[in-house]
Amino acid sequence: MAVFELEGNAAQDANYREHLNANWLNGNNAFDNIYQQISNWQNLISRLSSRVTTLESENDKLIQENISLRNELTNYQLKTDQRLQRLEAAIFNAEYINDTDDKPDIDHSTKISEINDDIVPDPSTNDSSAVVIESDNDDVIPDKIN
Repeated sequence: MAVFELEGNAAQDANYREHLNANWLNGNNAFDNIYQQISNWQNLISRLSSRVTTLESENDKLIQENISLRNELTNYQLKTDQRLQRLEAAIFNAEYINDTDDKPDIDHSTKISEINDDIVPDPSTNDSSAVVIESDNDDVIPDKIN
């Protein structure tokens, strides 16, 4: 991009005109270099701006993940505090803990059938063909044990 025009006046001395033209060319070259540097800086700024936008987006995702993890940790901490309070009440105040209220029912029929399939010797007769038989109606065994 030419900022300065070359001298073309015939009335001027030829040496002086060459000197001015060389100055104009040097000035134009200097401005071209400045414009190129400005263009390079604009490209760099554009790339950096794009990178900043990407990093901001990634940072927002990480913040949301941290918030979710903090909420999970808070919930876990609350549940742990509740369990600890119940455990302390059971240990120090001899209160009964019923942990089965919030748990799904478990099918114990496989355990009963495994036990029933085992042959247990009768200690009084040394009969090894005895079989343990449990009733499916026995839901609570601990109160039968002394």
